[in-house]
Amino acid sequence: MSIDTAIDPLTDEEKVVINGSAKLFWHFLLKFYPLSFAEEKYFMANKRWSPFRLSAMHQAWAGAAQQYSRLCVLAPRGHLKSTVLGRGFLFWLGMRETKDFDAVYFSYKDNLARDHTMALKSYIKDNPYCRWWVDNKPTSDSLVDFTASWGPPGNETWHFVVEPAGILGASRGRHPKAVVCDDILSDFANPMESEEVVRINNIFHQVVMSMPELHQSLLLVGTPQAENDVLHSVQKDRRWHWRRYPAIKNEVTQETQWPEKFDYGRLMELLAEVKPRAFQVEYLLKPVATADAYFPRFAIDNIVDENLRRWTTDEPWPGRGRYATYGGMDVGKEVHPSHITVHAMMPDGTLMQIFEEWLNHMDFRAQAIRVNQIIEHFDVARFFYDSTRAELDDRALSKRAQGKKFKKGIKVTMATMFEKRVYSQPGEPGLILLGPENSRQVRQICAVKKDLSAYESEDGHGDSFWSNSLAIYAADTGPSFVDLGDVNDMFSRRLR
Repeated sequence: MSIDTAIDPLTDEEKVVINGSAKLFWHFLLKFYPLSFAEEKYFMANKRWSPFRLSAMHQAWAGAAQQYSRLCVLAPRGHLKSTVLGRGFLFWLGMRETKDFDAVYFSYKDNLARDHTMALKSYIKDNPYCRWWVDNKPTSDSLVDFTASWGPPGNETWHFVVEPAGILGASRGRHPKAVVCDDILSDFANPMESEEVVRINNIFHQVVMSMPELHQSLLLVGTPQAENDVLHSVQKDRRWHWRRYPAIKNEVTQETQWPEKFDYGRLMELLAEVKPRAFQVEYLLKPVATADAYFPRFAIDNIVDENLRRWTTDEPWPGRGRYATYGGMDVGKEVHPSHITVHAMMPDGTLMQIFEEWLNHMDFRAQAIRVNQIIEHFDVARFFYDSTRAELDDRALSKRAQGKKFKKGIKVTMATMFEKRVYSQPGEPGLILLGPENSRQVRQICAVKKDLSAYESEDGHGDSFWSNSLAIYAADTGPSFVDLGDVNDMFSRRLR
């Protein structure tokens, strides 16, 4: 007897499930996919072993994955992001096709990607709906290569291939019909200091983004590591649908994303087991740097004005004699850049940034000349700079420039002044920074940790945190004067 005659034909009920699953990813997850795990039980929040169960969060994922060709999902550990959006999504794309389908499954390393495709291959082979599918690579555990069909020879067939790959080995020239990037970030000890974060960003944007056509699926899923990682790099890209799902939806009501598996009580048990820092990163999706940061990113984003006029030294400063200005500079040269900032004080005492500049690989003599130009151009009343190593001392700086040695006491004082303005209440003097929100300045402000040390990256070493702290210190440690000029005309983009 041939193998074909030993396989039962699909029943009418099975055909209904297959047709419904081909139309809707969520239907596939509920009716088709669970048969790949028919014998498995999962330990749920009620302390009982239960079959495969999903939540409203997974339903939202399914809808978004089907609707958007570019989807980025930040999801917590253990919440089935790989099972649903990685292996499950590619399985669904492959079963609904009637033409040949190929995909690439990226993870951080080759072996991790092979683990995913090995699991996907077992899901297909264990699913009774796929009993007519033929494994073209039976000796390979991890290469998904099937001739798919819903019946014996004579029925329509198509080729279904999924190849595993490590993200660091991604190369140009491949154009699969779908790509999944699943946890392509490593668990870096200091992610903002890791060159691989930048390298992965570059590979993703320069290579992976161009692999599938715009109408074809590209999914990026994972747990964030840093504010500058690849998961955050597409957040404001209009081509992408970006969603973040921390395990706890609402601390007050104790509502969670997957209550069937991780109710609030279970998550609190995990918090005690893994400790707060790991819990914030892996379950609340706060990047390592954010968990340690002196300022959370949202706090700095709140004081950035994207429409604020950025003045230069190539145009007259119309605020001369009308607004007191104050400056600050964190000094660097080879490894770390220097950053200069200038703020104008508003009638209510708020400091509005009018100028900021990075001095990359500039020698100290040239830096001193530039500082004097800026002080003169913006009529800076007081300009404080970091003189801990005395790099700019005795270089003929303007008398308005004063060096401050970074001892622990003064660093704490400056950081506290900075903090007071960032979190100012109505009626208190605040701080307004130049945009954009994801600027180098903003990233380096957020690179400073709670202990006032800083992550080191290609951007710098927290330099703009200290330049702005010095400018605020300069403004808040002496008399000032203001003239009630037309603030809107002065600082809006209407004057160009």
